[in-house]
Amino acid sequence: MGHWDEVRDFLASRRARLTPPDVGLPTTGRRRVPGLRRPDVGVLALDYDVMQVVQEPGLMLVAYSAAPGSADADGLALLASLAATRDAAADAGATPNRA
Repeated sequence: MGHWDEVRDFLASRRARLTPPDVGLPTTGRRRVPGLRRPDVGVLALDYDVMQVVQEPGLMLVAYSAAPGSADADGLALLASLAATRDAAADAGATPNRA
């Protein structure tokens, strides 16, 4: 095992033991992503909520949102549309056309 593999394993094991409250973060509530970069739409400034799924320990649900009518909301809607198009194309066994 190489040096970087050891570092990766060490960090992953430490991260697995930590929870948001351990490092002073709330387990629920709104947080802000200052610059989420997506190649399809550029940089988006979004709010997000992180929720734990009670039935599945360790599974987190993240919900992103943007101010209605903002450019960030338009970008988020475009991402949702692109994801839906790709999912539909994958279900149909085709590759969506890109402009």
